[in-house]
Amino acid sequence: MIDIYCILMASGRGKRFGENKLLVPVDGRPLAEYAFAATKVPEIRCRLLLTIHPKLQELADMAGIDTVLHTFPLRSQTIRLGLKYLQENCISNHSYGVMFMPCDQPGLKSSTISRLCRTFAADPSCICRLHDGPRPAAPVIFPAHLVGELMELPDGGRGADVIRRHPEIVRECKVSDPLELFDIDTREDLDEFLHQVMNR
Repeated sequence: MIDIYCILMASGRGKRFGENKLLVPVDGRPLAEYAFAATKVPEIRCRLLLTIHPKLQELADMAGIDTVLHTFPLRSQTIRLGLKYLQENCISNHSYGVMFMPCDQPGLKSSTISRLCRTFAADPSCICRLHDGPRPAAPVIFPAHLVGELMELPDGGRGADVIRRHPEIVRECKVSDPLELFDIDTREDLDEFLHQVMNR
């Protein structure tokens, strides 16, 4: 069995939303809790939340998720922080994958996360990501042999830069419902998501 570790990315300041969107209730639950629930699957060995928000840390603690509270402004810095934490506290062998998971996709299902993990486990040298037709999306699982490249991202670099360098090993896992990849960036996005859910 291939170990898969999940880094939950929750360090945005919510400027486009107007407040911390991950704490905003969506059908009675904070938005972040949907990501917590979706990643609570047997295929994931350990989950780690990276955030600048103490209230999100409290939610993660209640969900049994490790948390690193930080003040880094750049995505490349938080990627290094998360990988360093996993290397020092969780990773126990040389064959594994690291999933980077946003916390703003409330439609994402745990069954889809499990299927993504199984797709990666079938070829643990690949980069495995979700997609909807031509639109690739997060979450993404990176293999152990690319962790070094992720750790060495320059300031302002992102995981997408590593994906672009290795198109030959990208494997895509199609979602069954496009609404799973709907991400909430603005209040209008949230209204549209709820509208689509209610009109099904």
